[in-house]
Amino acid sequence: MARDVSQEDMEELLEDKLEFGKDGMNNALKARIGLLYIMSGFGGSLLSSLFTASSISVGASGALFGLLGGMLSELLTNWTIYANKFAALLTLIFIIVINLAVGLLPDVDNFAHIGGFVSGFLLGFMLLIRPQFGWSSQEGSNVNLSCEGSSRTHSYFLPDATEARLRELCSQLCG
Repeated sequence: MARDVSQEDMEELLEDKLEFGKDGMNNALKARIGLLYIMSGFGGSLLSSLFTASSISVGASGALFGLLGGMLSELLTNWTIYANKFAALLTLIFIIVINLAVGLLPDVDNFAHIGGFVSGFLLGFMLLIRPQFGWSSQEGSNVNLSCEGSSRTHSYFLPDATEARLRELCSQLCG
């Protein structure tokens, strides 16, 4: 279905492309988040064992901090997509600071927390990549925009759809 492009259309397109389907996230994203969780747990355990060699600590807190680190890297990577950027950043930093403050309690291994966070932050840049948009075809004034790696497309009516206009449109979507 062809239609004129407006700001609402662009926002709807962006929301559609960031939606993961009816039953939640797709399997590839689940696997990447699972890998980030496990590798962050290893990173937290490694830093913990380097700095607290005289004691043993167990738990999933390093891996959970890895998820927070991954969320921060995803936020920074997709900065232009977020509508309320600073609120999202401040909320995430607040959660991280509160959790690190809990790590100051006795018998809590903050080295595992820090190691997991740093591991998750770095892995997030590799595993939680930004969605990419592009146009797949153009027939006269109708343009089909699609998200790379997805078979879903949307058709838009662009009266003067030159290649420069299409690149501008894609750069607005991709930031």
